[in-house]
This record gives sequence, C-alpha cells and structure tokens, in this order.
Amino acid sequence: MFKKYTHEELSQRVQELEEIESSRNRAEKKLRESEEKFRSMAELSLAGVYIIKDGIFIYVNKKFADIYGYSVEECLNNMHFRQTVHPDDLDFVQEQINKRISGKVNSIHYTFRGIKKNGEKIYTEIFGSTIQLAGKSSVAGSILDITARKQAEEQREELIKALEKSTEEAQSANRLKSEFLANMSHEIRTPMNGVIGMTELLLGTKLTDEQIEFASIIKRSGDSLLSLLNDILDYSKIEAGKFDLEIIKFDLRVTLETAGDIISIKAHEKGLEYVTVFSPEVPSFLKGDPGRLRQILVNLAGNAVKFTHTGEIVIYVDLEKETEDWVQVRFTVKDTGIGIPADKMNRLFKSFSQVDASTTRKYGGTGLGLTISKKLVQMMHGEIGVDSKEGSGSKFWFTAKFEKQTALPDHPISLPDNIKEKHILIVDDNKTNRFIVREQLKLWGCIYEEAEDGFAAIEKLTQAVHDKTPFDIGIIDMQMPGMNGKELGRKIKKDPDIADTRLIMMSSIGERGDVKELEQIGFDAYLTKPAKMAQLHDCLIKVYNRSGELTRAMPDSIITQYLLSEEERMKIRILLAEDNHINQKVALKMLFKMGYQVDAVFNGKEALNALKKEDYDLVLMDCQMPELDGYDASRKIRNPASTVKNRNIPIIAMTAHAMKGDRDKCIKAGMDDYLSKPVKIRELSEMVNKWLPKKKSDVSYKINLKKL
Repeated sequence: MFKKYTHEELSQRVQELEEIESSRNRAEKKLRESEEKFRSMAELSLAGVYIIKDGIFIYVNKKFADIYGYSVEECLNNMHFRQTVHPDDLDFVQEQINKRISGKVNSIHYTFRGIKKNGEKIYTEIFGSTIQLAGKSSVAGSILDITARKQAEEQREELIKALEKSTEEAQSANRLKSEFLANMSHEIRTPMNGVIGMTELLLGTKLTDEQIEFASIIKRSGDSLLSLLNDILDYSKIEAGKFDLEIIKFDLRVTLETAGDIISIKAHEKGLEYVTVFSPEVPSFLKGDPGRLRQILVNLAGNAVKFTHTGEIVIYVDLEKETEDWVQVRFTVKDTGIGIPADKMNRLFKSFSQVDASTTRKYGGTGLGLTISKKLVQMMHGEIGVDSKEGSGSKFWFTAKFEKQTALPDHPISLPDNIKEKHILIVDDNKTNRFIVREQLKLWGCIYEEAEDGFAAIEKLTQAVHDKTPFDIGIIDMQMPGMNGKELGRKIKKDPDIADTRLIMMSSIGERGDVKELEQIGFDAYLTKPAKMAQLHDCLIKVYNRSGELTRAMPDSIITQYLLSEEERMKIRILLAEDNHINQKVALKMLFKMGYQVDAVFNGKEALNALKKEDYDLVLMDCQMPELDGYDASRKIRNPASTVKNRNIPIIAMTAHAMKGDRDKCIKAGMDDYLSKPVKIRELSEMVNKWLPKKKSDVSYKINLKKL
C-alpha cells in the first residue's frame, strides 16, 4: 500500500528534492572550479606535479611529462610509476613507498635516479603526501629535475679529488725537491769544508808572498762559491715554502757585534771606516732569529762595502715603537758609495736582478741577497726600503719586530770601580768613531775628552798635566791625516811630561809587524775595529792595572784581543766527534789555533765512552757517523740514566745538511745549537764562545742594564 500524501506534503517534498539538486549542482560547480584552479596552478608550476593511484599516474602536468620525455596523454591512466625509476633505484623507491603505506611516514621527500622515455638517466627530487580519492589512498606531490645540480656536485667532487691529488703530487715534488737540495747541500758542503778550512789554516802559516796570493785567491773563490750556494738554497727554500724563522732569546748588541766581525774585514780591506751606532733606548735582550737578522745586516752592509770606494759604512740601530711586550727596531745601513740611479731603483728587491745588469758587470753577485732580505724582513713583521741618489751614497733601511725577554740574565751586574772616573782621551778623526767610544766610556762612568787629530791630542794631554788632572789612558786611532797613530804614540812617549799616559791603538787596517812595532813604541794594547764592548772594557781594565803601578819605562808584552782570553781558553776541554778524516783534521786545526785543548773521536759510541771518563766543557757533534750517529748519541747523553760525567754538557751539531728541519731535528735530539758545514774559523769561534761555561770562558764586562 502506498502512502497517500496531501497536496501540501507533495509540494514540500518536491521543494526538498529541488533544494538537494541545487545543492549538488553548487557542490559540483565548486569541485569543477577547484579542479580547474588546481590544474591551472599545476600547469603554471615550475615543478612536475603528479597524482598516483594504485601505482598508476592519474594526473600529471606538462612539466612532469617534459621531465621524463613523454606527452601528458602517454603518462595518464596507463603508465606505472616504476617506468620513471632507474632500475638500480627501484628497491630504494619501493622501500620509501612501503613506509608511507604502513603509516610510518605521512609524507615523502627523497632523491633518486629516474629514467626518461629515451633511456637517459636523470636525477630527481620528489615530494608527496597521502590523499583520499574515492575512498582509496593516493599520493599527490611534485618532482624536480636536479640533474644539472647533481652533475655540478659530481664535477665539484671530481675537482676536489683532482685538487687533492694535485696537492699530494705537489707536496711529494716539494719533498723530493727538499731532499735533493739537502743532499746537494751535503755533497757540496762536505768537500768545501775541507777546501775553505784548510785554506784558512794555510794562510795562518809562514808562506811566501806568491803562496799567500795563491791561497787568498782560493779562499776568496771558495767564499764566493759558498755565498752563491747559500743564496740559491735560501731562494729555493722560499719557493718551496720551507723558509722559517726560529724564535730564541738573544742579545741584540752581541748580534750586531758578530755581524760587524764579518763586515768590518771587507770594509777595512778597502780602507773604509765601519761603525755601528746603537741607540741606548733599544733593549738588548729580545726574542727572535738572530741568525737571520745578522744575514740581513751582512747582505745590506756587504752591498754597501761593494759599492763604496772611499768614506764609511755606518749601521744605525734605533727604537721605532715599543710596548710592554715587544719592540719594533729600525736598522739603517748608510754608505758614502756610488749611489743608485733613479731609473734603476725598480730593479732592487727583485729575484736575479741587479742595478748593474750589463753582461760585463763590474761588481758581481747573484742578485738574490736583497730578495732574500726582503722576505726575511716581511717574516719579521717589518718593512724594507732604500733612499739613494746617484753619486751621493745610499741608505738602506728595514724594520723588525721582536718580543722582549720576560726575564733578564740573573747574574749580578754592577758598574766596576776599577775604571770608573778614570781620565781617558779619545783620539780619532772620524766623528762617528769618537761618538761610539764616548758612549761606551760614559756607560762605564769614565771621565773622557776628545781630540780629532794628533796635534789636538798633544795639546790636551799637556794641558791636563798642567791642570794636575793627567789622562790615565789614551785611545788612539791608527789612520789619521797629518799625524797617524804611530807618530802620535812616539811623540807622547818622547815627552816626559805625558809619557806616563797608557796607550791603546785602535786600527781599521791590521798589517804584519804592527804589534811588534807598536810594542817598541810603547803602546800597551792593540785592538782592531770594530772592537766589541767587552774587548774594549777588558782591555781598559788590564791596561790600567798592569804591573800594579801606573808608571813604568816600557810596557809588558802588548795586549791584543787574542791575548785577552788566552789563559781562559787553555782551561777549556772540547770533545770533537767526526768520522770524516779531512773534516776532523780541519776542525782540530781550527780549535788548536784558537788555543783550546781538543780530543777527537770517530763516532757517537766513542764520544759516549770519552764523556764517561773525562769532564769536558763542550761537544762538537757530527750528525752522520757510523755505529752511533750524532742524534742517537745526543739522546743517550741527555738520558737521565746516562753515566756520562755531565748530562747537561753543551752539544753543538756540525753537519753538512742545511735545510729546513735540520736544526729542529738536532734540537729535538738534545743538542743545543747547530753549525752548518763548511765551518769557518770565525763561525766556529763564535759558536764555541757562545756555549762554553761562563765560569771559564767569559772575559766579561759588567754594565748597568738600566742604562742600556
């Protein structure tokens, strides 16, 4: 039975159905509008957009189809997602899908390798989320083609690998280069040690004038060859990045004096004055690399000597900046030489370049000295430059920064009474020389006056006697116009009023027979310029205190710089460990000539046995020796369980190796210092004096550090 509806009920029902239909139409319209909006947005997207249902693409935009090389129609409803995945990545992609299906993740984001219609491999990055379509889970998302980015990353990785390989090859090449340089240095220095060392010893024997000339030529040639070798090795170290500074405690004044020992000889051979003017404001005790500082000074001053024919070479040392922890020092090397033409200034400080660039160069040299000096100055956080005018001399300058020593030497230092307030006359025609001696005498508390020539000196000596303030000592220059030092000495000793004045001769040019002649004249001492502060101070003390009285007719044996420490040297015992017979003989002769007692052994094992039996003061240790080399021998000496008499004995390495790391290797083995072959007498003497026990070897002078 059908229910009967009234007219009103039927009308209401129809109205409800019409509203339902209208609502459905509105929903369908909104859905169509939403779909159209989605499609519009998807088509405008720069990414590929997709919808997957049951593994089949039910929607893709044109960008998606383009990424894989298909048309949109080819992708829809009949293409499985596996067709877009590279076979090697199918398992990975399926694993990610399983995670999403199992509900472990709500969204997906990963990269995988895809494959295009033509079989080309691409890299893709996919994003997606789960959606519900017709009651079934589907995935909608986007995909990016990252092939270009991935290829760029692969290329970058390949470049990095290539760079790493290239760096490794370069480092290997540098190692081979360094090893070659080290071996070359060793092979060249070993025979040169014999040539130069024996020539120096030969020149110290009785020879004819012709033999002296021949031996001198050999020595100059050897020195030139060694200088060339050193420059080339240093330049090679710069190129190889192996050029380093060592930071040690040093005395700046001592460094200047040792540099002066090298420079003054060449200067005096040319009849030039050589002077160092050290500002009292500059601290003495610093931290840095004294060896490299000395190298710069010798390079600059050596050039000054080379290009100067008359006049003087002066090194000025001034304080530029100072803080509580460090100082910046300015060094100036001034000469009265030929100067540098303005159009040639740009050649300076360039590798293998010289002002004199002609094929028949007058002055010689490699042109590397200034280049190396510039590099060293930069490493010392300084600058280097030159002021010069052709015909008016040159002024090379550089600055260097040094740390201050935190603790000064702890031995007691005081002003001595034995020359304090002594009346001393300085006689020298060179104003700079008088300044240097005057400042030293002022430091020691002496009373001083100056005379610029012999005639003025006699007047001052005579007047002082009349004033009952006679001079105790006269410091006289040898080379002076009008009346030289010898003539002045004769006049003083012949005048009974002033003959009691004790005389010290200071000479730039030493000649054979000078000492004997000066002793006959009546001079008490003879020093060559530049005299070190310690030498001059000790000389003044010995001259004043000789024989315990001031007046005598003739002096005792004349005092020279070599006699000042002769007695002390005889107390020293040195052990030499060297397996090369020629090098051992050279070193022995040099040390004997210096006045030391020396025992020699041929390897480290013999050195250990000797140190167990005898109490030596110093060991000179070759590094390459049979049975036990110098490194292992030094380690055994330093070992707390060692039975040698003195485990702290100074050990100086003597080696033909002169490359970066050689010194560090020696220090790590327990050695105290490093001396590269070929060893010269002067260098050996400086090194021995540096490390000998102070109680025996130090002919010291005591000064007030605050005044320095």
